[in-house]
Amino acid sequence: MTISPEETKIICIGEQDAALILKEDDTVDLIIPEITTEYVPDHILMMAAMAHALSVPALCDQIRDAFLEATQKRGISPAANNDEV
Repeated sequence: MTISPEETKIICIGEQDAALILKEDDTVDLIIPEITTEYVPDHILMMAAMAHALSVPALCDQIRDAFLEATQKRGISPAANNDEV
């Protein structure tokens, strides 16, 4: 997949921010600050946990199902047609 300059987005994050970017072509980009102590900040730990979950199909299914259940309780159906694809 080729991304044109018009489709490219610039994301500004801080030096200690972490990012998990899910791309349309099913690849994942991780941006993780360097950790130089034994303490890992919660936001980095959570991002790492989410990245790990992406590699475990059962966890992906649980996350998706929990999300769909929560949104349906609110009357929102963001992925109503996804099961048909």
